[in-house]
Amino acid sequence: MLLTELRAATQPMHDALERRLNIADPNLSRERYFQILRRFYGFYAPMESAIAAYGTHTVDWLDADRRKIPLLSSDLEFSGMSNRDIARLPCCKDLPGLSNPAGHLGCMYVLEGATLGGQVVSRHVKNHLGLTDAVTRFFNSYGSRVGEMWKSFCGHLGRVENSPAAHGPVIASACATFGALDRWLLHDGGL
Repeated sequence: MLLTELRAATQPMHDALERRLNIADPNLSRERYFQILRRFYGFYAPMESAIAAYGTHTVDWLDADRRKIPLLSSDLEFSGMSNRDIARLPCCKDLPGLSNPAGHLGCMYVLEGATLGGQVVSRHVKNHLGLTDAVTRFFNSYGSRVGEMWKSFCGHLGRVENSPAAHGPVIASACATFGALDRWLLHDGGL
């Protein structure tokens, strides 16, 4: 099953990134939280543009419900940034390839999967930093619909389930996306 293969291939990368990012740190400060959001913006902005430029062959990424940049922008505005400041944030140039549907799905697996863990992060940030839903929109992007949105994405993965030749490229793309995200967040002048 493709989903099982994706989890197995990416779990070590996911765990390492989560450990190093350490957003669940009990000593997390507001400044660190907003610094993390700025770095996520710098990854998602070019990624969403690249996905939109490729088209919507695999998942309707142009659907407003799936876009994260408006949510990140809203969260960053609460930190005191203007729209102009946000638009000037540095952006990742080392993006994974999205030249085919398999690359698209692998990337989407990482980005959509992040919404599941985002629920936990949102609760921690609200409880620990005393922030409201209005400042944790990115991590709580789908709210009560997170399960529904994940199942919808898994339906797209299911379409390539019977195409074992596509499994390798989807998995390679997911690993490349994790690698690019890791480099952007924690290296290359990141956090």
